[in-house]
This record gives sequence, structure tokens and C-alpha cells, in this order.
Amino acid sequence: MSDCYCDYGERPDVYAAATHTARKRYRCYECHGAILPRERYERAAMLFAGSWEIARTCARCLSVREYVKAHASCFCWLHGNMLEEARSTIEEHGGESAGFWIGGMKRLLRAERHKAAP
Repeated sequence: MSDCYCDYGERPDVYAAATHTARKRYRCYECHGAILPRERYERAAMLFAGSWEIARTCARCLSVREYVKAHASCFCWLHGNMLEEARSTIEEHGGESAGFWIGGMKRLLRAERHKAAP
């Protein structure tokens, strides 16, 4: 049994996510960096009270999310707040394993640098 509890707040009525290859330029929902044509990204469609919201996540941010999910015993996140939650989780669990901290921070910094790029 896991000691992990995530309070996700309002859950969407419908949630569907899939990985795509961009045909045009998009903006990442997490780092706000550009998703350029031919880059891989995740598109999540969420229905909240009759209104659709689309979250596109770039490959760099997906790398952060997948790495932390694979290596931390508990990782709670929401679209739009994932990088902050990843940083908190890396810092919280980083003392347990230097390898986890280094790998997580490397991916996180790559995503944050992408955010700063024009």
C-alpha cells in the first residue's frame, strides 16, 4: 500500500491524452516554450462543466514528468503546474538518491531553459 495521496482538486468530466507530431507551432502548457513543427508533444483534452480545455506539453516537459513518475514514490501534478510539482518532488526525494536528484534536475533545467528561449 502506498503512502501517496493526491488532492487533484476539480477533476475533468472527460480526459483524453495522446502523443502527436506538431504540424504547426504551438505553445507548451507547462513551460510556455514553443512546440515547433515536426516536434513530438502530448495533447490532453479536458472537459470541465461543458467547456473544453486543451493542454499541449512539449517533449522536454514530458521527459521531466515521466522521469519523476518513474523514480519517485509519490508525484502529484496538474496540467499547468507540473514543473513546480516536479521540482518540489525532486527536492523532497533528492536526498534519498543523488542519481534521482541529478537526473531530475537535468531534465527540469532543460525544460526551464526552453521556457526562456524566444
